[in-house]
Amino acid sequence: MNTPHGSHLSDNSPMIPQNSLDHSGKLSVNPLAELLVELEQARLDGSVRLESGDVKAIVYLRAGSITFAVSNAREHRLLNIILEQNLVDQTQLAGIPKCSNDVELGAALVNSKLISADDLKNIVTGQLERILVSVLSWTEGNWHFSPLVRSREDLGFEVGVHKLLVNYA
Repeated sequence: MNTPHGSHLSDNSPMIPQNSLDHSGKLSVNPLAELLVELEQARLDGSVRLESGDVKAIVYLRAGSITFAVSNAREHRLLNIILEQNLVDQTQLAGIPKCSNDVELGAALVNSKLISADDLKNIVTGQLERILVSVLSWTEGNWHFSPLVRSREDLGFEVGVHKLLVNYA
């Protein structure tokens, strides 16, 4: 199945043809682990939208490396993780202004000095790994790759994807 160059992406395979900007598929046919390896080999920028039932996630890539991920699952939300790990007292959180997303919440926590910027980076990296472990287990659902949908430049985290993929395998 691999080409002499080691990648499906560069050989116009049905997975992600070079002549198409966007491509979609089913996780039962193209599992996420395989897709992530191929996107890394091709050093592609963009995002992979995933959905399985009511759960949705987006994995963002730069030069094939995962830099950010989001999920609508409650257990993947930053607030849930902070409360679960008792990183900030609930009474202290009550003083934080309403935030529409995890990025705003993280910034508010750092600005209010409830957590340090380094601690936030570690928490978010753990959050991203949690999201990836979850979506790697999906055997049913759909994926959609788009090189045009990218994360903000300031949202770049080092995710140990190789370690996750080895553990997943």
